[in-house]
Amino acid sequence: MRRHSSKASLLVVGMLFLLLPGLAAAQVTPPGACSDTWNSCNATNTCPASSTQCTVQISHSGNNAIIAYNGTTVNDICVYPGQTVNWQEGEQNAEFVVQFLSTPFSSNQYLFQGSTGTPSPGSVANNLTNACFKFTIRQQVGPTIYPADPKVVVHGVGAVGTPRKKRRRKEGDEEQPPQQQQQQPQQ
Repeated sequence: MRRHSSKASLLVVGMLFLLLPGLAAAQVTPPGACSDTWNSCNATNTCPASSTQCTVQISHSGNNAIIAYNGTTVNDICVYPGQTVNWQEGEQNAEFVVQFLSTPFSSNQYLFQGSTGTPSPGSVANNLTNACFKFTIRQQVGPTIYPADPKVVVHGVGAVGTPRKKRRRKEGDEEQPPQQQQQQPQQ
């Protein structure tokens, strides 16, 4: 009976050793980070290059705050590491607050506040581990507050921020199965 319990213990310990590296490698998504990728970026919502400034206007439509890039209302904004983003009020006699829980901006900048004629700039960090960040907007025009919860997607960050090159299949190419590990004979 003693022999069976020691085999069971060895089996449990062996399984733990197999699972631990996988658990350690699993990335925990911090609050405020999201899973969107570069796929949500297009010519309408993407700032042109990391060396340029990107101006994002805060405005409202109906009961919700909105963001606009180059005069076009967008759901999310896509930027590059190292790029300066200028948050700017788009309405007269209005003010805004943009707040992140996890921030893509350097110097741990989580909050941007501005009003008509007073933009609030921030520089996107270069050493990010996440590619997508949720933020909240609260725009106030007179006594009325307009909310929204869009996202910032950062190009070239981690596995989700970098576009994968698609390989074209040529005629005659067949998918090769992964190589199997050779099993060693038991002694």
